[in-house]
Amino acid sequence: LMGGTIHVASRLAEGSCFTVELSLPLLEQTPSKMPVISPEVVSRSCAPRVLYVGRHAAERQLLRLSLSPWQIIPVYADTLHDAVALCRDVHVVLMILDAAELSTRRMKELQTLKQKLPPCCLLGEHAPAGEMTDFFLGILKKPLSQSSLRPILAPLLEKFNAASPNAVRAAS
Repeated sequence: LMGGTIHVASRLAEGSCFTVELSLPLLEQTPSKMPVISPEVVSRSCAPRVLYVGRHAAERQLLRLSLSPWQIIPVYADTLHDAVALCRDVHVVLMILDAAELSTRRMKELQTLKQKLPPCCLLGEHAPAGEMTDFFLGILKKPLSQSSLRPILAPLLEKFNAASPNAVRAAS
């Protein structure tokens, strides 16, 4: 069903050893219709960045893999405080906040910091209650994928391209 193989080796009175091989692609194989930044023209120092605020290594890896075709650099922060400091130093076009990191205290902190933060999406299954729903551009479902990022990132990259004199508009 998944295009893999399974092998079983057994020895009487000793037990069995199972070997399984599966092909589990992390990224969709459909080509992107999204504007990208040419790595030959734009240095890494002025390339757009997407900031993930959370501690999950798997989500960080998925973000890195999802952004690589668009030459967008992922950056990471464990806390909102770290995110604000990072946003002062580099141009972040989108902040992705892991819903698993949100608590009532952090929601209040987010509300006080929202003027200092770039456009923000929530990564998780549930929308926050109350006034903060207007703060988020959208909710990204886990696991993170190119198809979920594309509609949110496309207008942000267009804005980045328009504002950046070195940016190149291209489709990949």
